[in-house]
Amino acid sequence: MIKFNKLAIIVVMVLGIVACDDQSERARDEQSKVIPHTETKVEQIKHSEKILQKEAPLDAESFCKTMSVETWFAFDEASAEPICHQVKFYQLKDYQCDISKHAFGLHEDAIYIEKGAHRIFAYPIEKQCLDALDVRDSNAP
Repeated sequence: MIKFNKLAIIVVMVLGIVACDDQSERARDEQSKVIPHTETKVEQIKHSEKILQKEAPLDAESFCKTMSVETWFAFDEASAEPICHQVKFYQLKDYQCDISKHAFGLHEDAIYIEKGAHRIFAYPIEKQCLDALDVRDSNAP
């Protein structure tokens, strides 16, 4: 009976170790899957910022046709209480697009999108959008 209890304890311990090892492998696999996606997003943001900060004048029309700003962050200045959302939130189809140099007196340029009553300022990253919104709100009457 004592040998059986020792054997049972050893088996339970081995199963516990195997189960823990399997979970740590899954966690490592999930982490390794997330990292490349994050790097890709960072690369996209850097690419977008480089395009906006070129010294040569940008042709707004060609920029708006070639660059997808759907995942950029923007706020509608015409809104009573503007909030930063991704551009796709506004569900815009045909719109006029321009580049607003140093919008709201900030160092970053914005993409200005106009469609009907919407006056949208878009930025490649959310922090830039929030900063612009803060400056805009502080200057509002």
